[in-house]
Amino acid sequence: MLAQCIKFLKALNSDAKPWQISLGLNLGLVAGLLPLYTPSAVVLIFIACILRINMASCLLAFAVFSGFAWMLDQPILQLGQAVLYASSLQSLFAYLYQSDFFLFMQFNHTQVMGAWVLAILLLPVSIGLCQCLIVTYRKQLFAWLKSSKIMKWLEMNQWYQRVSYIVAELNDE
Repeated sequence: MLAQCIKFLKALNSDAKPWQISLGLNLGLVAGLLPLYTPSAVVLIFIACILRINMASCLLAFAVFSGFAWMLDQPILQLGQAVLYASSLQSLFAYLYQSDFFLFMQFNHTQVMGAWVLAILLLPVSIGLCQCLIVTYRKQLFAWLKSSKIMKWLEMNQWYQRVSYIVAELNDE
């Protein structure tokens, strides 16, 4: 986990495009909210491997939002149950579940449906927020940190040299 955090910080400070980091964070958000044993989570992980995103940000967000999903287990179940039992959606679900795709993706399970609904509600805010925070960090905070006396002192410190050595070792792998 520490290695993923270091790789994420390195990606924030690198030339990686903000949309790559943001997309990694958002795919990690959705995959973290979903139960890991479902086919829809496996499809998302496969998509994350195919796309040119920052995998460190995806894995970090996956770990963080898996913890949130664990803490929000009952509200996610209640949300999924409310959506699946909504009388206005029964005819839509009856039509969709005639298809093998929807049955395979297990959208008829309350946990999966609740996680997807929560993810769809969070994504518009999350995409914009991640993009804005990454661009703002790079323009203001990183430039200030780079020129600060604390950073110059840390660069001379043995701890910083050890961490930079670890990061170099991780990049060689």
